[in-house]
Amino acid sequence: MFRNGHQNKFPPFFATLAVLIVSLANATGATNRISKIANPANDAALKLDAAGNPVIAFRGSASLQLAHCGDRVCANGTTIETLDTGSIESKVAVVLGDSGNPIVSYFFGSVDKLSGELRIASCGDPNCASGASITTADSGLEGLGLFMVLDSAGNPVISYSGGGGVKLLHCGNPSCTAGNSIQVIDGIAGEPDTGLVLDGAGRPVVAYVGSGTSPKIKLVHCKDPNCSSWTETSVDSAGITNFDNVAVVLDAAGNPVLSYYNLGQRIAHCGNRNCTANNAITTVDMLAFDEGTDTSLLLDGKGNPVVSYEINNGGKGQLTILRCGDANCSTGNTYAHPDTSNDNGQHSSLQLDAQGRPVASYIRFDQRLNSFLYVVHCGSTSCSQ
Repeated sequence: MFRNGHQNKFPPFFATLAVLIVSLANATGATNRISKIANPANDAALKLDAAGNPVIAFRGSASLQLAHCGDRVCANGTTIETLDTGSIESKVAVVLGDSGNPIVSYFFGSVDKLSGELRIASCGDPNCASGASITTADSGLEGLGLFMVLDSAGNPVISYSGGGGVKLLHCGNPSCTAGNSIQVIDGIAGEPDTGLVLDGAGRPVVAYVGSGTSPKIKLVHCKDPNCSSWTETSVDSAGITNFDNVAVVLDAAGNPVLSYYNLGQRIAHCGNRNCTANNAITTVDMLAFDEGTDTSLLLDGKGNPVVSYEINNGGKGQLTILRCGDANCSTGNTYAHPDTSNDNGQHSSLQLDAQGRPVASYIRFDQRLNSFLYVVHCGSTSCSQ
């Protein structure tokens, strides 16, 4: 919120210059810009290239596709390439490797849903116009959820879940063609979503929903880059059996911050690196949808969470951008709903531009019959404009 009534203590010349700079900023990015990317679309994942232009991997019609916007608001020059065709299952994840070339991980399904594959598509250019080399990294699974990051050598690290529980893949090279390590972290995990981040030593930190009659949000902190051993902690077990939509990042001290559903959207800020003590858990939105919608989480320059998720607004979904007022989301939170259409917000994926303004991809529906991929580039850090 902008506050009025402050005194201008600058000399006239600098005051005029300041007004000019603010006017130019407002003219170029003061309002939220919403752009339609593709139809049909589902299960999208977003990154920003070096120029701040969105790169989005998503499921099309029986295909895996990649959209690369020609500008920051996706108004011009968007290219869409098909990376793979066939039974593409949820979910997808994308990272940008050397020279900005996308790497996409996804599940390739099967009729029996028990012999699916985890595939990695590696692009040879930033638009993937020259095609993608595809590697099968794991098979014999029912793929449900995944998340991907790159290690310091540019090799993918992927947490994923399905009928075999939660696994961690650490690729031996950028295209995952050799030297891969696969570790089963939990053989009977519950809901499909999984979150992943690497600590300062390159060791994976994985968040997911544990299984059983009393499920809980679990956090695994690996003791080495391949996760041959780990420390496991239950972060949140309060509530009923309806946990979902897990994402995780690390604060400046290396302590995990988690976003997830448990009787509303919650933020857990751990008191140490393994979440074993002094955790602060805050319910930030009771209107959040409880399943199948995805949450995306980042920290701003102050270390405060910025979250995208979907709420239930009178029976219809609505994209929400939450900007927390402190590191625990305990005060000063702002909420924005940049898309006022009737049904939107599923599978949101969030990034922050160079000015700290949210950029999110998400799915909009037309009477639940047609699915569209959209991107919003917020005109302010709160996304209220």
